[in-house]
Parts: sequence; C-alpha cells; structure tokens
Amino acid sequence: MTVADLRHLRWHLLLAVALVAAGAILAVFAHQARQSAHAELTKAGAAYQAAHQRLRQAQADESITRETLSRFQALQARGLVGAEQRLEWVEGLRSLQRQLALATVDYELRPRQLLPGEGAYRLATSTLALKVELLHEEDLLALLDGLAREPTALVSPLHCRMTLARGEAGTYPRLTAECDLEWLTIAQEATP
Repeated sequence: MTVADLRHLRWHLLLAVALVAAGAILAVFAHQARQSAHAELTKAGAAYQAAHQRLRQAQADESITRETLSRFQALQARGLVGAEQRLEWVEGLRSLQRQLALATVDYELRPRQLLPGEGAYRLATSTLALKVELLHEEDLLALLDGLAREPTALVSPLHCRMTLARGEAGTYPRLTAECDLEWLTIAQEATP
C-alpha cells in the first residue's frame, strides 16, 4: 500500500474507527440498560411476591373472619350476646323444679360482673347461688343437666355441697344441695 492509497482510505479508516468507538459506546450503554432492566425485574418480582403473600394472608384472614362472624351470629341467635335473660333463666329454673318434682328450690342470682379484657364485647358472669332439697342424688345431676341446656347462657357449676340431715323418728332424712353456678354471657360495651 502506498501513501496515496492511505490518503484515499483515510476517511474510510476514520469512519471505521468512529464506528467501532460508537459501537463500543453503544455496547456499554446496552449493558448498563440490561443491568438496569434486570434490577427492575428483580424489584418487580419481589413486589409481586410481597403482594401475593399479602393476598394469601388477606384470603386466610377473610376465611377466619367469616368463620368467627358465623359463630358470633350463632351466639347472638341463641341470646348469649347482650343483656342477660334473667327472667327466662328463672322461668327455666322453675320449670325444672316442676319437671323434676323438687320440693324446695331457693336461689339468689347475683349481679353481673365483666371479666377482664378489652374490646366492644367481653365475657360476663353472674353467679347463681342455689339451695335445693332433693329426694335422690340423681335429682341434682338432672337439675344441673337441665340448667346446662339453657340456650341464653353457658352454665357451669363452680362447686356443690350435699348434706344429709337426719329427721325425727318416722321421717325420711333430708338431702340438701347447695351449689354456686356460673352463668356466662357476652356483654356488649356501651359506646360513648
């Protein structure tokens, strides 16, 4: 190659060098754009996973909420939520007295007390002090079983004590039971 040939090719060589430089610059920019796009993709994937996890948690929470609401509505339908049904309780107790042919049933239904807790709804308890004259021990079990079927409260014996008092000659001994029963309900807090 001669100098004249080089002069003739000089613009072509300069153009080739410029194109190689431009290609290198474009390759660097393309590499940076690819890395940036990959970082964005990774970030979007993480955001998708987080959103998907929140969706699954919300679906699980919704299921639990529906089940809890269903149970709560069943308790409301039974009359366990809100004001106590004391009149119904007493009528139920009197009905059991007649049904079991119990001679004497004395009772004292003590005031309602809220159990410790927070929220719009709290457990409340009322204690029923009960004194019953029985013909047989099974009468007490039948009475407690009948009270446990009370739909407007959860009735649970706290303690019972039975005593046998000997009567005068020619009379039967008297069997007496004294029990404290806990009547659980759900109280709705008054909103200010």
